[in-house]
Amino acid sequence: MTVKECIDIVDNTKPNQYGVDDKVRWLSFLDMIIVNDVLKTHEDFDRRYEDFEGYSADRLAMKLIADAPYDQMYVEYLKMKIDEENGETARYNNTATMFNSYFSIYKKWYNKTHMPLQVDRHYPKPMPRPFPRPFPKPEPPQDGEQEVEETE
Repeated sequence: MTVKECIDIVDNTKPNQYGVDDKVRWLSFLDMIIVNDVLKTHEDFDRRYEDFEGYSADRLAMKLIADAPYDQMYVEYLKMKIDEENGETARYNNTATMFNSYFSIYKKWYNKTHMPLQVDRHYPKPMPRPFPRPFPKPEPPQDGEQEVEETE
């Protein structure tokens, strides 16, 4: 799906007062999240998106990152942003739920089909105690010595 196709679908199914520039900015934001939080976290990262800075209104023929059938998330994202900007809370909640569902399905598919980066995790060393123990630790008895119990 291209940027223009996505905007046309949204404009036909959800009439709104927002211009192409707003919708392009919203789509750019979503694809920047996809690049940074999904694609770059896997080993076979496509270097075409290394310097991805979004889309522009004069280049609407650019293809969106997620292919079919996952490209429906773009349509739901634009609908969600329109509802958010209009202050329509109930509609926003519905479209946000739909978008989150499509986005989650896309991320699950990507995680299943691409190997995540292997990250070495160096856990910090245990912190030293800030103060010495309040009482010295009793020493175990030496060989041949018996423990003496105090009696009253």
